[in-house]
Amino acid sequence: MVVHEKSRLGGRAVTDPIREGAARAFVQKLDRDYEDKRFILLGDFNDNPDDKSLNILEIGDMNAQGGAEENEDAFFSNPAERLVARDQVSHGKSAADINPQTGHIDVITTGSRAWNNDNRGNDSNTGDILFDQILFPAILTPLYVNDSFRIFDGGIAIEGTGGQDGDQASDHLPVYADFVFGGTSGGNGRGETPIVVSSLATFN
Repeated sequence: MVVHEKSRLGGRAVTDPIREGAARAFVQKLDRDYEDKRFILLGDFNDNPDDKSLNILEIGDMNAQGGAEENEDAFFSNPAERLVARDQVSHGKSAADINPQTGHIDVITTGSRAWNNDNRGNDSNTGDILFDQILFPAILTPLYVNDSFRIFDGGIAIEGTGGQDGDQASDHLPVYADFVFGGTSGGNGRGETPIVVSSLATFN
């Protein structure tokens, strides 16, 4: 299931409740109609893994608050949490961030997580941020290849010029994760031989 949540245009004070309401609606619908089914929720959430809308989805608690939550994901696993803890971002980079020697993008913006958390509830622009995520329910946890969630850092993802008439593929970097379908018992890096490895990516 691909989502593209309400943007922050107009300020977080106004738009946060819209994304939070959408998260509650997702939890209600998915809990009612998709329990114990294999599905993945991915896309541009326009919030990072610490924000209230993502905590609602991860915990399944309609009253979850914003912040770096310590609860084990109860409703959705969100492997992007490991990356946001390292200040990795999927939005805010430009062609200027491409290393001319390697052709890769530096996906770390030091302080990005703290800046987003410190400015929750106001209209400050939080700058570079990890908006793009892949969430999955517990039934898929044994099939997820541990630590396979990544931000694509190839320069091709952000080459070109921005703006309405720009020639960038996107102003977001795609993210991807691997899941093993088949084999003996899943894809947790324990040496099982997979039948199929499926990569899912979001590229907005």
